[in-house]
Amino acid sequence: NYASQLLTDSVGVTIPPSLIGFISGAGGGCAQSLVMGPTSLVVTACVSASKEGESVSAFQVAQKVVQERGIRGLYRGTPAVAMRQAT
Repeated sequence: NYASQLLTDSVGVTIPPSLIGFISGAGGGCAQSLVMGPTSLVVTACVSASKEGESVSAFQVAQKVVQERGIRGLYRGTPAVAMRQAT
């Protein structure tokens, strides 16, 4: 109700609280994917390496990805995660 009232008072636009909740949830899911995308990539790589008998740290995996693909390499697949989280 707070966001809906704030928008009505400041901009003069009336948006139903249910739509505000939907937009807030979708935005939160997208923001979460900015953290969880790289985290999931690193954890998956660590688990995969351990199954092959290698012992690597999360830092080593992240460092290797950044060296090979740049910082954008950590976010590979993040748009798909964001869309999943937003729905």
